[in-house]
Amino acid sequence: MTAKTHNNPVIEKKLIFVINSTFPSYSGGIENWLYNILKSIPEGYTVRILSIKKTNAQPFYDIPLNSKISVKQIVTLRSKKYYELLNKFPFRLIMFVEQIYWIIKATYKLVLDDSEIIVALHSIPTIIPCIIAKGMNRNKKVICSVRGVVGDDYLSMSKYFLAKIYMILEKFFLTKADKVLANGWDTKKYLLNIGIDSTVSPNGVDYKKFSKNYSVFNENSNHIRMLIEKQKGGAKLLVHVATLRGKIKGIEDVIYLASRIKKESQYLNEFYILFVGKGNSRPYKQIAEKLGVLNQCIFLGEIKKVERILHISDIVVCLFRGGGTSQAVIESMAAGKPIITWDTLFYSQIIQNNIHGLLIEKNN
Repeated sequence: MTAKTHNNPVIEKKLIFVINSTFPSYSGGIENWLYNILKSIPEGYTVRILSIKKTNAQPFYDIPLNSKISVKQIVTLRSKKYYELLNKFPFRLIMFVEQIYWIIKATYKLVLDDSEIIVALHSIPTIIPCIIAKGMNRNKKVICSVRGVVGDDYLSMSKYFLAKIYMILEKFFLTKADKVLANGWDTKKYLLNIGIDSTVSPNGVDYKKFSKNYSVFNENSNHIRMLIEKQKGGAKLLVHVATLRGKIKGIEDVIYLASRIKKESQYLNEFYILFVGKGNSRPYKQIAEKLGVLNQCIFLGEIKKVERILHISDIVVCLFRGGGTSQAVIESMAAGKPIITWDTLFYSQIIQNNIHGLLIEKNN
């Protein structure tokens, strides 16, 4: 099949992105990256996305669906409303079963799909059905975009057995990919440590959208207008953008930071930290209340137009851990906001100390 551009024939390539989430109804770093890619697909490509179906979920991303871009979705246990409840059982057995089921169904879909190029958005488990499909059809090429240092994350949480199993599987399947991309220099270093060479392909953002000045807020408008009025009176607004989930996102660290500021800062007499991200805020509100900073910690939930929140912020706080070029950090930089974060390769690969923000000793 060919596509014509300015009367010159171009061979049309078929490409399928495989993502282990309920995209486009679920938002996150990988999903943001994919959405940005979809907005800039060049002519000559037909693109499909293979994701998980979420029952009765509204799309978070306005994907430009047309003859060139389409979404295929797999129904799994994660599609059901009761999945999160079942996943609270010991050892998260339901999640393991769901992932095995997803791998089987994704493999079946990929074997039948006629795309020449498969792009796995992260390694384990996403790459597994891609490599199996490649083994059944040698004409398929697999590119894996590794989106973080999950093995190291498990080690940092003292999950040594899980880290070992994860890294063994990761190395086994990545060696069979035709191309491995790393989303940052720290991810590349991590991959080298397990014997995998990769090419760094950093995240990117829509600079025009994040550098634009905004004056109208459609989401949480009353709350935000109240905060803006307090800001005019001298209050400082700090922003933290991340899913409310686990220690890796640094939510507790930011709440402890709020407690330190309240007790010790001579410069911030009135301040508020705005937490932007989906998830259950109740346990974090309990921590904030215990530390006496519940009034200073404002949980706004998931917001589509995060650039509007960044626009009104004075400082962005990024204390989460992980790997690659953080989407939240580069969005904050595009918005022209100073950033406070850890002095680790995760951040120092894109932030210059005392220029783009302040790098502080990790866990200090």
